[in-house]
Amino acid sequence: MKPVDKFGNPIYAKTYEMMLGFGCLLTKHGYVESFEKPNLFYRKAEDGTVYFADMRGTDIVAIWEDPSPLFYAQFPDNMPYWQRSRLASMEFSDLEICRLSFEFDPEEYCIVANDLGIYMSNSSLGWCDWCGKDFQRDGHFCCAECEQAHNDYYTKMLIEHCKICNKELGDKEEIRHHVNYKENITISICRSCHLKIHRGKSLSDYIPVDAPQKPKYLLSM
Repeated sequence: MKPVDKFGNPIYAKTYEMMLGFGCLLTKHGYVESFEKPNLFYRKAEDGTVYFADMRGTDIVAIWEDPSPLFYAQFPDNMPYWQRSRLASMEFSDLEICRLSFEFDPEEYCIVANDLGIYMSNSSLGWCDWCGKDFQRDGHFCCAECEQAHNDYYTKMLIEHCKICNKELGDKEEIRHHVNYKENITISICRSCHLKIHRGKSLSDYIPVDAPQKPKYLLSM
């Protein structure tokens, strides 16, 4: 490794020391440093995929701004996209020093990979998003039934429910009830619960302590 970035700018001692630490970790995981391009590490897998860990900096993010490796990969042309996504996810998440954070995000990786001119599919990883089956092809679901079940579930989740009795709320049923007028905090409740709050005693806990007072002449009516 050398204390210069890909543009020939010097890298100071503190940043370079961190880079050396990352280099040791990469070496333990089977990566080797390029002879022609210092600070660029790579690992070639048996299937022909080449994984890169780049600590040379870019024209957008200088290496001293973020010395952790930037990871990307080159895949065989005939490899399906679901397999590319799965392999990259497994490779980079295991290293746990990826610039894309410790929780590997394949969607975020796609954006970075495209910026570097290396295409990555944003499909799922070949596992069904609903039942988890390993169906090994592009797409998010192994069958139409799983896709429908997934859509039905999340459609139901999006339907608003009364925060008190959990009743499903339609367009004409929902009431936005203030629990705090000063901070303008409201909750969605049904009409029957709203009546109980204001005219009964069973839900008195939901009456805001800063409720506006009615004029005295109205109280006497």
